Amino acid sequence: AKTARVDVETNGKISWIAGGKDHRWISLTGIAFDIQAAHVNFLSVNGVSVGSTTSSTSTDATKTGTNTADGSGKITFSFTRRTHHVHLSSLDIEAAQVNSVKMSFNDRGDKTLSASSQYMYKSNGYTFTLKGWTHTRNYAKGFLRNRPGTATAVVSGLVPGRQYAWKVYQYASSYAGTNPLSVNGVSVGSTTSSTSTDATMTGASTADGSGKITFSFTRRTHHVHLSSLDIEAAQVNSVKMSFNDRGDK
Repeated sequence: AKTARVDVETNGKISWIAGGKDHRWISLTGIAFDIQAAHVNFLSVNGVSVGSTTSSTSTDATKTGTNTADGSGKITFSFTRRTHHVHLSSLDIEAAQVNSVKMSFNDRGDKTLSASSQYMYKSNGYTFTLKGWTHTRNYAKGFLRNRPGTATAVVSGLVPGRQYAWKVYQYASSYAGTNPLSVNGVSVGSTTSSTSTDATMTGASTADGSGKITFSFTRRTHHVHLSSLDIEAAQVNSVKMSFNDRGDK
């Protein structure tokens, strides 16, 4: 007897590749197929179907997605057995922990600035670049623009495509006013400066492809101010929990 190599394709086709075929036929005696190696079963998360999964000998994930924890801080994965077996080997969870950076611009006193110049501040890997501002004043606790046009604050060093929460602060003990604000070119309405230390506008925006979020302050009243800016960035921690610790039980 001679040995031969045959390949079994995913569609069930069996093809001779090499070796003996003297009698124009090959005995397949002894070949066994593990019908339990791959099964398709249904998966739902928090009661919502996310389709089906197929187990196999691959170590790759069979399904990925994102979900919000319920009011009890839980995410529930439900595996419905439709074929011979449904398996669970491990589960990854990526949890966002929020770090807040508040960048104050109240460090220059009363200065006259060049509107074409850039003024940079750095904190925790992020860079805040201010341009288009004409002065710094103590009564603004930071920067101001007192001529027609737009001043900007660009936050860079962010993760492209990730969402960040932000807060804008605009103190004014003099020359308070209401002016338009846009973020990444999209209007978010108007802000009004005052003697309050509360944020004048809050929101959430996605960093662009360069890892930047651009705040544009258009001067419509006597002054537009910028005192400080908060950015909340999600830092992802990954936990992979393996369930392969009990053997055959």
